Amino acid sequence: MLIRINNLTAALDDDSTLEELAAHQLKIPRGAIRSIELIRKAIDARRRNGAPIVFNYIVDVNVADGIRLKRDKNILIPPARFLQPDRLISTKNIERRPIVIGFGPAGMFAA
Repeated sequence: MLIRINNLTAALDDDSTLEELAAHQLKIPRGAIRSIELIRKAIDARRRNGAPIVFNYIVDVNVADGIRLKRDKNILIPPARFLQPDRLISTKNIERRPIVIGFGPAGMFAA
């Protein structure tokens, strides 16, 4: 089962692996994790109310089937990665030219 963990944090001097951090966050044994993929790594240096500087990760974790997970707002099913279009549209048979509405940066780029 593939799940996504948002806001997985680790201190700057923490030597734990992503597998250990994910297993601790999910409250499952480390051996229940089949694979892990790093989606994003960032540094949270907001120092609000004396908070320490930490690494903030987003990871996709493939866990063994039959594992029961706790409810958490940071644990969810990841979005589909590769969306295939139903059919491709050929531009050879289009009789009219496309119309671009707007002259902002996106409109100029599209034109």
